Amino acid sequence: MKYNVKNGYYFGFLNTSIKEVFDKSPWFFNNMDSVVTCLDSNLVQNFSKEVVSNKFQAIKFGNNFLIKDEDLSYYMNDKSLFCGFDEVFIFNKKSKYIDFKASVYTTDGYNFLKEIPDDFSDLFFKIGSTRYLSDGCGLNFVCESYKVLCKFFKENR
Repeated sequence: MKYNVKNGYYFGFLNTSIKEVFDKSPWFFNNMDSVVTCLDSNLVQNFSKEVVSNKFQAIKFGNNFLIKDEDLSYYMNDKSLFCGFDEVFIFNKKSKYIDFKASVYTTDGYNFLKEIPDDFSDLFFKIGSTRYLSDGCGLNFVCESYKVLCKFFKENR
């Protein structure tokens, strides 16, 4: 089990996807809200309001979409969403969300096992995210404890 640690958080890379994590480890999202910043390599801040209202019931949250814990399975089961090259910041439900403009850290450009970009970690800690997933050519992930990391690795390797 290989990983990096920064400010007490565990960063890594696995050969899986966000949808597969949802299928194998739904607990990873329990009592958490998801802020989607990128779908299929497209920043959601660039989506038109028509696309948003027709495709998503998610809450438009500034530059991103906020999907509440209780609604996430609807989106994960939609075959046209989360098909790769997606990015999700995952927050404890008690978090106070702040709007942010994300860069994209999907796995076609980044591998968190090899390097954690400073601008990513700065953003992650500034916005108070608890977990993170991005995919495309594997999966970058961040989680908050060694216990979560071990369970996550066991179910998704």
